[in-house]
Amino acid sequence: MEYTELSGVIKLDFTKKLKEMIREGDYDFIGVDLDERDFSFAGETEKEVKIHLFSFSKNVDSAEAISEIRNWGFKPITVVELLAIGAQMPDLQKDWDIIALGSDIFGEKVPVLLREISLADPGDPRRVVALANRRKIWNTRCRFPAIRTPC
Repeated sequence: MEYTELSGVIKLDFTKKLKEMIREGDYDFIGVDLDERDFSFAGETEKEVKIHLFSFSKNVDSAEAISEIRNWGFKPITVVELLAIGAQMPDLQKDWDIIALGSDIFGEKVPVLLREISLADPGDPRRVVALANRRKIWNTRCRFPAIRTPC
């Protein structure tokens, strides 16, 4: 396992509802299971965080990825951080599938930013935001963003 610190920080705005955060990402496709939901987030109003991307050299399940990320002193991001990445760093999603393992508000599903390669235009992947099964085995193309856990 390895991780990379992304340059810069992302700005989080907890005053926005889920649908507004999704709209700001300007995705090519929104999964219907995510598009039907709209709720607010309690807690802080705004903050900035530095994101670290974890990757694995082998396929991993969610529990293994979470355990490894926590062992390094980080915690997986939530849907709020994921959607901020999608809106503020859209090109990142064109290289990797981005998985947010820190959200438990969707039950057995986790929010993801996927890249879909079109046969008609393989050089320009479509950006997708959706929910995926938490029990999935994630391949080596996936990246798992995390933030440092306070001491």
